[in-house]
Amino acid sequence: MAKSFNFRDEALELVSRGAWPQMLEANVNHAPLLNSESFLIDAVQLNPPFVLGLKNPPEDVVVEAIKEDKTGAVFENEDFLKNQTERICIEAVRKSYRNLARVQEQTPAICMAAVEGYPNDEMSGYAILDVKKEFRTPELIQKAVSKTAVVIRFVPRDELTDEICMAAIHHSPDDILELQGYPVKPEMYIAAFERQEDIFKRKAQKREANGNALTLAEQDELTVGVESFCVNVFDRLSQQEIISIVKCDPMSLCA
Repeated sequence: MAKSFNFRDEALELVSRGAWPQMLEANVNHAPLLNSESFLIDAVQLNPPFVLGLKNPPEDVVVEAIKEDKTGAVFENEDFLKNQTERICIEAVRKSYRNLARVQEQTPAICMAAVEGYPNDEMSGYAILDVKKEFRTPELIQKAVSKTAVVIRFVPRDELTDEICMAAIHHSPDDILELQGYPVKPEMYIAAFERQEDIFKRKAQKREANGNALTLAEQDELTVGVESFCVNVFDRLSQQEIISIVKCDPMSLCA
């Protein structure tokens, strides 16, 4: 038992230094380990490209390799592109939204995983650009603009809804300026103003919570930021549109 354990550790040490499966296969003590899925998982955790030298690796091993791969080389390999499963593709597109373009057969689950990305990935919304039209549902587009609001500029106007626009505005109020060609309603502008002001207020509150009160200059800068946002938006509107906004909720523009 102890001897086998030592050979396992020895083989993993070789893998960590860049050894490929063929090198282990040539060693009578290491070769049997290539039939152990648990060993292969440990191996690809140490050296993800190790999976590229395996013949018909188990799905779990491939998924683990993609998860640990820092270079993207695993899913970009042409041999792996021939043996895609939905689970492998989901892990690949979570790793990078760019991998969606390499997926042979898109599914709703793969497309959603690409758009959602990992929690802290603010760029994953760009995946919507590679989603086939048949899978580009309002729910998926809304998820995309909630992660990466600016992609709304690339969404065909006939695929937009008020809910999608509001999701983009909530994520990034400035992107209301990207809605040319869509009938933006007065309440959307008001929501953008209020959201922009809320963002500035939260920045101030965060500073103060850390014991760093804003200086007068910084307070002026935040105020000017909100005013500048309003001016930029109003510059895009006609007089009639401005009037309709004020009629809708005049107090929100005077606060």
